[in-house]
Amino acid sequence: MPMLPKVVRPTPTQRAGSTERGYNARWQRARAAWLAAHPFCSDPHRVHGPLVTGNEVDHITPHRGNTHLMWSMDNWQTLCKVCHSRKTMTEGRGWSKSFRVKALDRFVPTRENPQNGAK
Repeated sequence: MPMLPKVVRPTPTQRAGSTERGYNARWQRARAAWLAAHPFCSDPHRVHGPLVTGNEVDHITPHRGNTHLMWSMDNWQTLCKVCHSRKTMTEGRGWSKSFRVKALDRFVPTRENPQNGAK
């Protein structure tokens, strides 16, 4: 079985804190209001059924510091932890996209293969 490459994560000095990236008290209020109005995961990868509660507000297009993208509600969607992790992993974090998706598919249960990730 091939070994997965080691994941190199940014150290605290390489990545700004959440407040510096715009996730401040204003964001927490906006996030809470969004989740109250849009409580279910949009399930963009068809991982589960339609009535899974979402607990993360995702930027459809990563804002990467662009305040217009950060605050545009047209750029927000509700995701559950699994869907958000899957999406984040496919957004150019160091591996080729096809490899990342194939690697993640082995661990995330889907409708087609609900036993993925089972021990």
